[in-house]
Amino acid sequence: MGARANRSAANLPRRKGFWTKDREDALLKQCAAEVEQAVAAYLATPAQQNDSMFDHLYAALPFAMQSQLEEARRFAPGDGRERQSAPYHHRGGGWLN
Repeated sequence: MGARANRSAANLPRRKGFWTKDREDALLKQCAAEVEQAVAAYLATPAQQNDSMFDHLYAALPFAMQSQLEEARRFAPGDGRERQSAPYHHRGGGWLN
């Protein structure tokens, strides 16, 4: 009786006319449009500088993190200076040197 009762309860809104296929299709269309809008907004957001991960994590950068900040700056793209390639390359299952 348990599984049958659950199926009946799950279909109750449809059986009572509170939920229809048209309402469901409209909701799915609305949700898809909202997701597309959110994706477009995200993709239009400019990339952060590598430094920002340090700026927003620490009020004052700990001394021990200074070398990591310098490394992030060294491999940051797009500032007009030529950069070295990153020391690690991703291949399938993990990071390899």
